[in-house]
Amino acid sequence: MRLLKWGIVVGLGLALIPALRGDRDGVRGPEPGAAALAAAADKEARSQEAPKAADFVLPDPEGKKVRLRDQRGKVVVLSFWATWCPPCREEMPHLQALHTKYKGKPVRVIAVNLDQQGKPLREWLTERKLTFTTLADTNQKVAAQYGVQGIPTLLVLDQQGTIRHRAEGFDPNMEKELSTLIDGLLKK
Repeated sequence: MRLLKWGIVVGLGLALIPALRGDRDGVRGPEPGAAALAAAADKEARSQEAPKAADFVLPDPEGKKVRLRDQRGKVVVLSFWATWCPPCREEMPHLQALHTKYKGKPVRVIAVNLDQQGKPLREWLTERKLTFTTLADTNQKVAAQYGVQGIPTLLVLDQQGTIRHRAEGFDPNMEKELSTLIDGLLKK
């Protein structure tokens, strides 16, 4: 009997919860302050700036030093890769296509190679007719600076050097998706 009374009390309590919350017909309304909380979260998200790309200086296969900061005013497609990496090798023709498509526009494709430099890298690129800027980071300090965990890792920087896109791994649709992003950045 005592157990039955407790069951009734608990049952009534559970039945009253929706009414106390402001629910009508079992349909739950917004939590008190939910709109304010959502507005605050939106404001916080908008106030946070996208991260700036860290500056670096790396050599090209000829030994010429290239500084990322000197690319300001251009959209930069930055890919970290290695010659031994199959997905990286798949990405190369797509980077070349982007380089060709945006030739003469303020867009720069830069591939940062993590395993070769100098003559071996130059020969590898020449065999594949790759003409975009390629730099060597064989000690992988710049890759570590950018938090590269796997390759290929691709970033798109806007004209102010802000990172607007980051992707790890190869995506066969990357060329179309990156073109859309680059075109949008060029309109700004």
